[in-house]
Amino acid sequence: MHTEFAEWPDPDRADFSCDRVAGVFDYWSGIDKSSSGLPLREACEPLVDIPRLVTIIMLIQIPDPDDLDTMFYRVIGSELADWTGGQTGETVKHVYLGTDWQTVETQHRYVIEQRKPQLVRRQLGHIRERDFRAYERVLMPLSRDGGSVDMILGACTQLSFSGPNLLRCGAMRRTPGESR
Repeated sequence: MHTEFAEWPDPDRADFSCDRVAGVFDYWSGIDKSSSGLPLREACEPLVDIPRLVTIIMLIQIPDPDDLDTMFYRVIGSELADWTGGQTGETVKHVYLGTDWQTVETQHRYVIEQRKPQLVRRQLGHIRERDFRAYERVLMPLSRDGGSVDMILGACTQLSFSGPNLLRCGAMRRTPGESR
């Protein structure tokens, strides 16, 4: 399986190629923060605040930060559900379409431990008897108590192929490692 991968820890708006994923990031950036700077879960109401984007949103509950196999979808948007076959209540590991769970687990762990968002753009090979897929995904921390990350707000959309290299949703504005 061929995989093309790009990752931006703690991204800014210019890192996004997909306007819808960036729109969810903009929404998260404006959520009320705790005194520690973490966005508060109680202030996050995407179904009310950004209804046009809920089809690509996921809210991931973190029951045990030491065992990320237990993370589950509290909400999964209809586009994501159609693409992955996932449903609200299922674990992220069960729904994940790739074969490299440890990479995905590391990305979620970064968001939990560093308390910062992470943007990923990725191309996957043929998986689960489906055609080649690619996506742009952002994961962003949320907190009920203002101290620890116990939920992740995410947004993910499929990308279109643009040749043999990394996929695009519109023009990719910048590659990892380029200065901001």
